[in-house]
Amino acid sequence: MNKTMRQIAADRGVSKMTVYRIVTREHIKGRYGNDRALHFDDTAEQAIIAALGRDKTKNNRNRDHNSDISSDTVPDTSKTNLVLALNNRIESQQQQIEHLTRLLDQSQQLQLMAENKLKQLETPPNAPKSGSEPADDQKHERAPEAPVSTESSPEQSPSFWQRLFGSGK
Repeated sequence: MNKTMRQIAADRGVSKMTVYRIVTREHIKGRYGNDRALHFDDTAEQAIIAALGRDKTKNNRNRDHNSDISSDTVPDTSKTNLVLALNNRIESQQQQIEHLTRLLDQSQQLQLMAENKLKQLETPPNAPKSGSEPADDQKHERAPEAPVSTESSPEQSPSFWQRLFGSGK
């Protein structure tokens, strides 16, 4: 028995456009009747139904995949509780870091004061307490400087301009 596209769509519960897309995609041939509608025989109808079944399973898989994605994006109460717990832990660790930093600063200041007192005890009491002289361990000796001659020596080579324009003597 020949059926039209509209009848096949109504039997399967889909739109005419869906049936038309399957007919064109699967290259299913039909024939036009007196009512100018496209009629399909039983084998063509079975091919359309099979293609509709494949599309439905494909759509169901896509729908399931989309629902999985949407359920992943919806925050659970357990996830929000975990985030809150981790934020509280981070905050307490930051407070511990600040406290330990203050203790380290205080320890460094005490160490510096102890070193200064030891240096004061090591220096003899009659040594000058001038702050301008560097400590013994900070003194550096200068390298001897080359003697500077104020007289111009005759062995000195002529300057660039004298070589260029000749001696002016």
